[in-house]
Amino acid sequence: MAQHHSPDEIATYAQLSKLLIRARRRTRATHHPELAAVKFGRRIPHLSRDEVALLTGVEANWYAQLEPGRTRQPCSTAKLEGIAWALGLSHDERKIMQDLVGDATRTDETARQTPRGTPGSVLLPIFMRSNPWPVAITDRCWRFIAANPAMIQWFPAISRHTNLLRMLLTDAETRHHLPDWESSHAPALVAQLRAAITADPSHPQLRELVSDVVTQDAFLNALWRDHPTSDHEYGEQPIDIRKPGTATATTMYVAATLPGRAPHLVMYHWAPARRT
Repeated sequence: MAQHHSPDEIATYAQLSKLLIRARRRTRATHHPELAAVKFGRRIPHLSRDEVALLTGVEANWYAQLEPGRTRQPCSTAKLEGIAWALGLSHDERKIMQDLVGDATRTDETARQTPRGTPGSVLLPIFMRSNPWPVAITDRCWRFIAANPAMIQWFPAISRHTNLLRMLLTDAETRHHLPDWESSHAPALVAQLRAAITADPSHPQLRELVSDVVTQDAFLNALWRDHPTSDHEYGEQPIDIRKPGTATATTMYVAATLPGRAPHLVMYHWAPARRT
């Protein structure tokens, strides 16, 4: 049965939609330097809906329904604070949004305890920005979505690349900082790519990686023919990374995890190997 909404309810969400769209279109992606896509010749200068969802820590589909006014459920304080932070809403805009779609059960005490300017449900701002070790988020084809400052310091070639796997396999500067590139890094990455394309052989971005990266290099091509597949086993063994400007390598683990609210993304986190 179709759900019917009153004229006042429809007008409320139309007003919210205008507020969110206006705020998103004025918010430059450069306001959020942790979004690695800022560096890569964006088609639009402002945030996309997916980027607002990523910064807020909510599902992209949920925000895609909220912004045009197609959802009719009250929003939690945590979600509203996250949206307000991502879009840089003013105090008055925050209040309007809360009055329009805030949870009616929210008390004044709850409001006082909610810190302004920080999302209540975060993926990037706290974990990525404050982490002293490299963190990057990519899609399932290794295309960069976001990176923290430490990632950019340890892998400066990120400014020239849109794809993590392509950077690790082909960039000469990056390969120089990976002492075990031939014996460890390259075999693991090629195996991951082979596993991904085995699971989805018609995916155009994966096929492009094979044709542009693997088949153009004799060493990588040999690995492609001979090495077994692997599903993100890259982080299960310690690896050595030489930070730019240093002579010695640091032994680290790199873990690939799937953010629970974004199943189409992969988060890579480099951290020092634990001492035994």
